Amino acid sequence: MGQGWLSIARHRRLLFILALIGFGTKAGFVPLHVWLPEAHPAAPSHVSAVMSGVMIKTGIYGLLRALTFLGPPENWWGLLLIGVGLTSGILGVLFALAQHDLKRLLAYHSVENIGIIALGIGIGLIGLASNLSAMAVLGFAGALWHILNHALFKGLLFLGAGSVAHATATRDMERLGGLIKRMPWTALSFLVGAVAIAGLPPLNGFVSELLVYVGAYRGATAGEPARR
Repeated sequence: MGQGWLSIARHRRLLFILALIGFGTKAGFVPLHVWLPEAHPAAPSHVSAVMSGVMIKTGIYGLLRALTFLGPPENWWGLLLIGVGLTSGILGVLFALAQHDLKRLLAYHSVENIGIIALGIGIGLIGLASNLSAMAVLGFAGALWHILNHALFKGLLFLGAGSVAHATATRDMERLGGLIKRMPWTALSFLVGAVAIAGLPPLNGFVSELLVYVGAYRGATAGEPARR
């Protein structure tokens, strides 16, 4: 009986790792993200909006579905996803800061936001493994809400980038400037998307990120079981 349980546990762990690699490549987790910054600049802007808002989210959906049939999660599953999320979030921002192509910059910000979603899922898994219901609910709620929020504001930003590229025939941000007078509606829409992706209140990006942060705080202050 003991050997059978160990065999099942090993298979569950292997399936989790395979699911994380396979669906993580689709979602754009670092270091499996290398296709994403190359795909967005090559695609039309309306396709990039769908790609970032819907297509890469299918990787997150696949990972969540895989977790539903792998049984009760182990604590290290959540810790691994938190590590992946932190790495994707930090490196996504750093890579974005070095870009001059507007769509490539937005692509790296998709990597960052996928990292935030991974953080929420990781926090939720640790909450489940540690029997901390509030932590689990906040983590998963923040991740799922951020999936929807990112689809909305990143679609808006890619469509705005397409409008700018169509009007100016360039995506080089070093050559862009003064467009608020020529394209006031595009500028206003892009500003709304920029505030949302920055996680500033009162827009939707702030709410979902706050749920993830509160879930992490609840886990950090829950005592020894959450850190064991």
